[in-house]
Amino acid sequence: MLYAAYDTDTNGMPVDNLEEHPLPCGKYIFIKYGFCSGVDYVSKPVSNPTWLDIAAEANAAILFTGEFDIVILEGIIRTGDQLDGMEVVSIEMGGI
Repeated sequence: MLYAAYDTDTNGMPVDNLEEHPLPCGKYIFIKYGFCSGVDYVSKPVSNPTWLDIAAEANAAILFTGEFDIVILEGIIRTGDQLDGMEVVSIEMGGI
């Protein structure tokens, strides 16, 4: 998994945001839609995720879907959907 969900500083260098919490405090379900494989990844509940937690879910999604050419974590999207009472968040990935 390649990580691209970060800002850059004034020198164009990536800012370390892996310990930041990009979502409000709570429990979330992460989904990665397997557009090529037809297999969707649905995570177990994740509490108060950091970008590092999301990167780990993205990596698990790659292994689960088998989409080894779609490996760039570009960000997340709050879908507005609920699953088992938890907000569903889409893992947005790009290809190489």
